[in-house]
Amino acid sequence: MQISKSSWHYRLNEKAQGYSFVDRVRSRRFTTCTYIRTTIRSTLLAAFFIAALATIFLVASGLVVNALFTPIAILLGMPFIKLLVVPALITWSAVCLAAVAYLFSHFSKIIRAKMSERYDKKLTLLEQRIKDGKEGICTIVEVA
Repeated sequence: MQISKSSWHYRLNEKAQGYSFVDRVRSRRFTTCTYIRTTIRSTLLAAFFIAALATIFLVASGLVVNALFTPIAILLGMPFIKLLVVPALITWSAVCLAAVAYLFSHFSKIIRAKMSERYDKKLTLLEQRIKDGKEGICTIVEVA
């Protein structure tokens, strides 16, 4: 099976795994089984990194919301405004997550449309792995 260096999973593995991935590619020590495991590991690492960044962003925005509500509460003498901070944070988090979900769905449609025009129909990495699993082998992966 041949994998292009411009494919998303190759580039993800190259960024996430670093030199160990590049060395294994050069020495041709990849089969579909090990490549799938490496891709899953890289995807989980990327998801954890994105979740960590989102958490940092939401905590920082929560501090900003709190900083905005505190002077208003002091000026107006209304301590119950502090009770609005939690619903405001939940609403802000929901808005951020909805925006990310919308952007992801929008860009994934565009990318799928471009990818379907770009390539002829051939077995994807996952389809090749399923086929290999049924046959009881692991095909060698070549990078083109």
